[in-house]
Amino acid sequence: PLRYLAPEIIRGQRPGFRSDIFSMGALLYELVTLNNAFAGNSSAEIVKMEKSGRIGGFKHRFGSHVHRDFVAIIRKAIAPEPADRYSSIQDMAADVRRVLRNEEISIRPDTLPMRFVRWCANNPRGISIAFFTVFALVLLIFGISLERAVGTAISQRDRETVISGSLSRTQLAAQMINSGFYRKAQ
Repeated sequence: PLRYLAPEIIRGQRPGFRSDIFSMGALLYELVTLNNAFAGNSSAEIVKMEKSGRIGGFKHRFGSHVHRDFVAIIRKAIAPEPADRYSSIQDMAADVRRVLRNEEISIRPDTLPMRFVRWCANNPRGISIAFFTVFALVLLIFGISLERAVGTAISQRDRETVISGSLSRTQLAAQMINSGFYRKAQ
């Protein structure tokens, strides 16, 4: 059908392997969204959409989200100019496999936060171990801080007890001396 023909074929140019990439991109769009990539009311309208690279949007027929990496792959595959498409069907297939494995695709490198998100999604055991390790460290630091605070409070109380005890003994000794208790005993 007309909706799978690359714009260069419609213009009367000789088809090449990148024309097949265009057709695969249109087919991938339909698989991902369950809608026609170039849905027009007439052949002329479809041809106009294909030449401009304008498609019907990336909404799934049932309203679910279309993964942004699939959007990037499809946009590259159905670019109006053959030079802007994938250089081989193997490159396109490799990117599709990467999306399915939740890995970074070649045409849109991940940012550092996205790499972390992908790592977490791909390594649930690793993220669990990291979470519990951090949690244990926080508990350890809290425990050490609490122990020091309690230790400081206890040593402060002990110092006060010793000082007040020393004061009491000193006062008692002074009273005994004043009262003549030591003179009488000698």
